[in-house]
Amino acid sequence: KRSRMNPGNLAWLPSGTALLSFDGPDVKEWCHPKQPQYVFVVREMDDVYYEILYRGEKWAVPKNCLYQ
Repeated sequence: KRSRMNPGNLAWLPSGTALLSFDGPDVKEWCHPKQPQYVFVVREMDDVYYEILYRGEKWAVPKNCLYQ
């Protein structure tokens, strides 16, 4: 079920979802996890992205790609 996430929530991240790292307005790097998994929601970044922890690093993920 897709719904609003709060900091500290665990969210389901489907495989193949694009995770982005920004340098200001520009995308610095990205990755696509090969396995679906639970990730830790750090914060809501803006209207489009949540910041999550994935493999010990912070990444931006589109809100419509996370599930509760």
